[in-house]
Amino acid sequence: VDKGPKGKRPKKRPQRTPSVGGIQVEGDRADIARHPLVWKDSFDEAVPAEFVANRADWDKVERQWRRRSTLRSFFLFLLFVGILGGGGWAGWKYRKQLLPNLFPQHSSMFRQEQEPNNNILQATFIPIGPVIRGELGERLKTRSSDRDWFRIALPNSGKYLLSIHVKPPETIDVELGLYRLRREKKGGRTIHRPIELLSLNNRLRGGDEFIRSYLFPGGHSYYILIRELVVPGEAPQEFRGHYKLQIKHESLQAKVEVEPSDQMGSAMAVSPGSTYWGYHDHNNDLDFIRLNIPTTRRNKRYSLRIYEVPGVRAEYLLLDAQGSIHKMQYRRYRRRVHLTPKLKALSFPRRQYVRDIRFSTNKHLYLRIKTQKGFQHRWPYRIVLKQR
Repeated sequence: VDKGPKGKRPKKRPQRTPSVGGIQVEGDRADIARHPLVWKDSFDEAVPAEFVANRADWDKVERQWRRRSTLRSFFLFLLFVGILGGGGWAGWKYRKQLLPNLFPQHSSMFRQEQEPNNNILQATFIPIGPVIRGELGERLKTRSSDRDWFRIALPNSGKYLLSIHVKPPETIDVELGLYRLRREKKGGRTIHRPIELLSLNNRLRGGDEFIRSYLFPGGHSYYILIRELVVPGEAPQEFRGHYKLQIKHESLQAKVEVEPSDQMGSAMAVSPGSTYWGYHDHNNDLDFIRLNIPTTRRNKRYSLRIYEVPGVRAEYLLLDAQGSIHKMQYRRYRRRVHLTPKLKALSFPRRQYVRDIRFSTNKHLYLRIKTQKGFQHRWPYRIVLKQR
């Protein structure tokens, strides 16, 4: 063996990978020599059939693509529904905090005003009996005072006679209102409309406001509004102190007027020989009294004596069932009258004006009493119906 110069073995040359037509071919040189690669005119014919995709293969791949696309869309849909459902659940759970106007909290009663209660849907739910504390705070507008709404609920059966009393701070002239809430459907929306039953402002600044007695049908909610009666040219007052609101149950007495009595349909009845007591509850008060006259073929003569209240001026009219004025004659004079123990306890004056009304009829009539000036909660007017 020729080791070459200096007795060293010659280095082996690395075997090159044979190539055919510029393409590297792996394999034994002798095997390649026996089976040379021959390229034909068409490249496809040179590729084995098992490496060529047919229609079935493409259909399988397209089905996989469609399946992946469907799964992706379904996942995104589930994600969207989950987000929407979670948001809806959270919105419903916290609806009272998010939308207090539409979902006021009336689950519990309060003995103190709960802000915000500036509209009827935010009214503070209060019990009947205890004294409720409130305050007219920040004005709503430049010429509009704070408004405090309260709600009471009555059981389903019967009727309830209640009185309402508000004692305001010394510097504020308050207005007291009584309302019902009417819900109306209009254009797919629910409209809440306050319906006024009675609103009064009898006294000036610092004066108490009364609803002496009001007969409420059960099974409904009623709303009380307290606000300042703003003097023209002055700004509404803010944070002048607390007022006190109290609603109490009263006893229903026979032949004693209760509100509402401002319509013929709600008039109290007086029969011949009986005495009826009524009150001028507020300025421009309107009372109707039904005179139960026995129906006869011929007219009979009657007299109606009215004991007026000192300091109050009122108008008296006789009306038939159609509202037409019935003919009458009256005489007004001042005299010394006999006082009952109840009137003496009220410090009723012994001398007062008396009005005698004479008329003839054979059917029932209505006495319309319109207060023109003044009001009185303690002293009643009295009516006595007699046949002459």
